Amino acid sequence: MVNYSFGKGEDDGVETALSMMTLSKSLADFISVNKAVWLNFGKMNSHLYRAQLFEIFEKRRMSTTAITMTYFFATVIKNKSRILKAMETLPSEVKNEEWFYQVKDFYSTATEQYVTKAEKAKKYPVVNIPNTNPGLDIMLFLLMSDISLRTLDNIKDRVTFSQINLAADMQTLAKSGYEKFWNETVKGTKNDDKPEEPRMREDYYKNPASDKYNLVNLDLSQYKPKDKNTGFTREEISLYLTKFNTDLTKLLSESKSV
Repeated sequence: MVNYSFGKGEDDGVETALSMMTLSKSLADFISVNKAVWLNFGKMNSHLYRAQLFEIFEKRRMSTTAITMTYFFATVIKNKSRILKAMETLPSEVKNEEWFYQVKDFYSTATEQYVTKAEKAKKYPVVNIPNTNPGLDIMLFLLMSDISLRTLDNIKDRVTFSQINLAADMQTLAKSGYEKFWNETVKGTKNDDKPEEPRMREDYYKNPASDKYNLVNLDLSQYKPKDKNTGFTREEISLYLTKFNTDLTKLLSESKSV
């Protein structure tokens, strides 16, 4: 029996093991060319979570309004139990809306709060919903906020802002908001699989920062940076906020005239 741990010399075991492998030109090409694949190989990222989420929506035949409201409630607060309790306090006329039952049933039966428990139960983690469409999360946050709160300083404090395709100085700003969220906003966790105190972790931040999402307009079209390689500049984000306010004013005035 060949001993792969050691031989006559200290490197003999390694040499023997290496002799059992091969790295052809075609294999080297395959590994080298597919660099982008290996970055997230075997990992769940926002794109895979989004695909998983919309498969659930499709199986449940949820309406477009119900899907929008599912995202909205997760934007307001990423907590399953609090979403369900708050839904019960909504006016009766809202509870009679077609989307209400679909959204409530989704949160009641198809989700768990955290990733590990959701995986075990074969359900969907509520905490990941906003992350699957960060531009939408930011737009919905603006929609539910007073005009005085629709500022860069406020959207930078949303953890989803770090997933947006940002210019270098804006990414630095996003990181400060990410740190503020974990170090000041989050006070603890009820996730039994991660009992340690929540805090900013550099390796955690690298994952969302590697995303390059666009912002989303009020009509649900994508708002893109002039240069996708550079990302959104401060001026472009300022223009986006101005455009949002203008579009919302127009939309609300149109609805009143109908």
